[in-house]
Amino acid sequence: MQKKMKKIIKKRIPIIYYLYNKYFWQPSYPCPSIQHMLDLYSKNNVNIFVIQIGANDGKTWDPIYEFIMRYRWSGILVEPQKQVFEKLKETHKNNRNIICENLAIASKNKTKKMDKIAFTSARWATGLSSFSRSNLEKLIDVGYIDEWSKKEGIKTPNNHQDYITTEDVNCLTFSNLLEKHKKSSLKRYLFKENNNVVYYLSGDKFHEDLWRQLTNNKFTLIFSDACHKPESIESELEFLLKYDLIDDDEFIMLWDDINSPLVPVFRENIAKLNRIFKKSQTYSAIWELHGTYGGDKLGKHKVGVFIYKENLSPKVTKPIF
Repeated sequence: MQKKMKKIIKKRIPIIYYLYNKYFWQPSYPCPSIQHMLDLYSKNNVNIFVIQIGANDGKTWDPIYEFIMRYRWSGILVEPQKQVFEKLKETHKNNRNIICENLAIASKNKTKKMDKIAFTSARWATGLSSFSRSNLEKLIDVGYIDEWSKKEGIKTPNNHQDYITTEDVNCLTFSNLLEKHKKSSLKRYLFKENNNVVYYLSGDKFHEDLWRQLTNNKFTLIFSDACHKPESIESELEFLLKYDLIDDDEFIMLWDDINSPLVPVFRENIAKLNRIFKKSQTYSAIWELHGTYGGDKLGKHKVGVFIYKENLSPKVTKPIF
């Protein structure tokens, strides 16, 4: 009965639904979580604009769907896969604040072949689609694809070479995406005068040539997903140091999913960073946070963090690490 009433209110009296969610709704994840941070930010800010690259269907396991609906975020949602894009359009068909783009972001405007799982269009599978075939092959080799398929009762091909297919997708540079919407009603969100610059670099993170292109830049904040591989975490920091990409005055780096196999390499990275910065002004830890991707199924994520500059360190007494 309660669910039925909620649907009726949402459809017939949207302003009441909006006010309820804005002032009374609470994130389902225990605090601290990304949801809590986004919720707090949304309650204290208006005219939030988001650009989501790889939006998939815009709803399943989506970290920002609830906030787009609840707080009327505006933005551009980008999804290159045609079949998945149709689901994305359906998700936001009644939302005038959202623009959906059927394309990928790349270094050049052209058509490229995107590698994807061939035998299923399940959400977890479409979310793995990539321009890097080697990334998919690694997931196949370690049994990740078989594990998900077994969990959902999906029959896999007999040969690994039949796991992957390709789809031609249209690509646009990030700057051209912004330029395309420059004259739209979204202009005031996209082109504010500030010092923030967005760079997009596409390639294989294990190739040194990719990192060399970042020479003469200094980064203060880095989020690392690192393919969930120890060797990736290790090489990542090596390249950051080799090409002097870390800001000397203020630096924060976070690593997602620091599970047991990754902990030793994470510790080594922290030791290297401590040798570079003044250890008395650094903070490092592994936090358990409720994430977004995967919803409740995946539970808490162990997130590794390194912070340089004493006044930036969080006030906690017992980190996991």
